[in-house]
Amino acid sequence: MNTGTIPIVAEPDQRYWRRRANRRVRKARLTRSLRRWSAVAVALGIIGTALFQVGSHAVERIKSRGGFAVEHIEVEGAVRGGAASIRDRLAPFIGQNIVDLNLFKVAAAAASDPWVLSASAKRVLPATLHVTVSERHPAAVAVIDGAAYVVDTTGYVVGPLRRGTFEHLPVLTGLDGFERDALAAALVDGVRAIARLRESAGIWVGEIARMDLSRRDRIEVRTVDPGPVILLDPDRVERNLNRYLELRREIAGRAGPLEYVDLRWQDRIAVMPVAQAIP
Repeated sequence: MNTGTIPIVAEPDQRYWRRRANRRVRKARLTRSLRRWSAVAVALGIIGTALFQVGSHAVERIKSRGGFAVEHIEVEGAVRGGAASIRDRLAPFIGQNIVDLNLFKVAAAAASDPWVLSASAKRVLPATLHVTVSERHPAAVAVIDGAAYVVDTTGYVVGPLRRGTFEHLPVLTGLDGFERDALAAALVDGVRAIARLRESAGIWVGEIARMDLSRRDRIEVRTVDPGPVILLDPDRVERNLNRYLELRREIAGRAGPLEYVDLRWQDRIAVMPVAQAIP
């Protein structure tokens, strides 16, 4: 018998229905995104290939027509050696195609100048080579086999001393008995000693006339003004030096004229008066 009741129909679980629908939507969106980016990548690849081909053809046309020949060479940073000397070494590159030039070879040619420590080169289109150099710094004058040579801060022999150039630098002597490798090592030791003396004693380095490197157990220093020979420890040239410079007038006043001052001993200054010196 009909009682007027309405039957109840169970609805599907909305949670599971939504998950399946969301997965389908996300998959469709991902597919569209992949297609879109694939199309963009293909377009960029086509454009890049076209630009590369255009550039290659342009370079080939320039090279085939002989354009962009090197006409000018600019040198920056050359003071001691002189820009003219470097330009002479770079002269063979004049007239060559600037696009074909190997810049490493250009820099190597500039670095062959004795005063050049390092060099770099770049193209300045249409026809200029720009070369930047870093020069060596003179540290001493070395007397080798009776001739005077300028030596840089690394011990490298730059070249013969020219009159009126670096005659104010300390002179390294006592080098005649050294063979090639020993001579190179002695020059390095000499310029390092000068650098350490400059750090510890400052302007006193300007008083040095020459430094004798012939002995391994000492460096004999003679100053510009008449005075005693100063004996320094090769391993610690700065030892006792500042203390002696503070006391040298007092020492001279007490001991009189001195033959030498020995600063090689720890916390001790030894002096030899002229009257007691052994010939």
